[in-house]
Amino acid sequence: MSHPELKQLTTAEQLFDAGKIDEALELLNDWIQYEGLNFQQRSHFQFLKGLILFYQNKSEKIIKLGEKIFKESQRLNENLQSFDGLFFIIIGLLLGNRFDETFKRIEEAEDLLKINPNLSRNILIQREVRISVVKACINFFSGNIEVAEKCLEWVLEPQNELVNIFETVWANLIMAQIMFQVKGKFDLALKYAKKAMSIAKKIKFNHYWIGFCQVGFGVFYQSISEYDISLKHSMKSLAIFKEINNNWYIANVLNNIGNLYCDKGEYDLALKYLEDSLLLWEQYPLRIEACLDSLIFVALEKGDTERAQKYFHRLENMHDQKKDSLIELLYQYNKALILKRSSRIRDKAKAEELLKQIIEAEPVLLDLTINAYIHLCDLLLAEFRINNDNKVLEEVNQFNAQLLTITEKSRSYLVFCETHLLQAKLALINFNVKTARRFLTQAQKIAESHGIRRLAMKISYEHEKLIKQLKMWEK
Repeated sequence: MSHPELKQLTTAEQLFDAGKIDEALELLNDWIQYEGLNFQQRSHFQFLKGLILFYQNKSEKIIKLGEKIFKESQRLNENLQSFDGLFFIIIGLLLGNRFDETFKRIEEAEDLLKINPNLSRNILIQREVRISVVKACINFFSGNIEVAEKCLEWVLEPQNELVNIFETVWANLIMAQIMFQVKGKFDLALKYAKKAMSIAKKIKFNHYWIGFCQVGFGVFYQSISEYDISLKHSMKSLAIFKEINNNWYIANVLNNIGNLYCDKGEYDLALKYLEDSLLLWEQYPLRIEACLDSLIFVALEKGDTERAQKYFHRLENMHDQKKDSLIELLYQYNKALILKRSSRIRDKAKAEELLKQIIEAEPVLLDLTINAYIHLCDLLLAEFRINNDNKVLEEVNQFNAQLLTITEKSRSYLVFCETHLLQAKLALINFNVKTARRFLTQAQKIAESHGIRRLAMKISYEHEKLIKQLKMWEK
């Protein structure tokens, strides 16, 4: 290979490391540059191209490249590079939401590692770690949380944990998501996220991983109502993903920002971000249901039932077309929210049934489980006011006790407000006005001091209802 050609490919590698991914990809796409390379050199630059396609969420292109690498490597009996080709195929299938097809290819990849006895320990462990992290990611997205966690525990054991590689960053980020979204272990989640960022800053080609870390920090700080800090991290991640041209993550971040503005009670701005997110997400099958879930919630909070129904029908179509545990969960939850708004007793009873199914199931998303408890207790309280059945009140007290146990794990001021509001309603049912007023006042102070305007308005409305009820009792 001539020196100018080698220089061109080396320049592509430097551009990739500098975050100028489109420019790097343009050079790596020029197959003329590969003429005269030996197999190892060609494999190196093909692997860089695969990483770029991974970091841009180009699922079909990465599958095509993976198949090309795999076939060429198989022809030359190069098992390590065959593994790398399979890895890219698996990543492409994952990004394309084709989870069922990934497991057969994962088995092929694992078999290839078994017939490479002469590989160095670090090379072998890195490939084994890579497969374990992919398996964890697929199981996490599929709702198989315990399986995902087991895959990562092996990876993150000190004797197996290789420093300064992207696989370790990825493993820590998935573990942070599990601790935060499912287990409610906030301190541990933040510890994993910070460790991921620390490693990400030390590795080459790190823009994608730093952006991923910023997304995690944004979601974490939003959950504890630190909205300014959350927005700062989200904007940093947005800038990175725009720079590397990853529309899937841009859609993801816009969704998170929309949810943030919903918490702040700025519904029109929330809808703008969420609809921009959905527009980008249309290109990608992976996790678009999360955006639909957000849009349904904001529309209902805004009082726009027609808009909520429109987005729910899209979620319903997804639910009917594909069996997926997360889609099933979001479908049940959003159907319950819409039925809860109905004036018909039969619909409210169905909403209760759906919410009970959610809280009885193995938790996949902690926030959703907490919200299911809150809505269920709300429905049961409304039912008690109508029929005055003490068995219903016993159910409320039972579910409320379970809810309080779960929310002890949460640092979310939003959740604290919701549970205080529920406690106030329970106190009022028992004619304990002083306690009801105390819970409402505490909830109002928390909501207002942390900028949770959506709940502040809701609490203010309940306060006004309490005052009206007191006046009626006085008469």
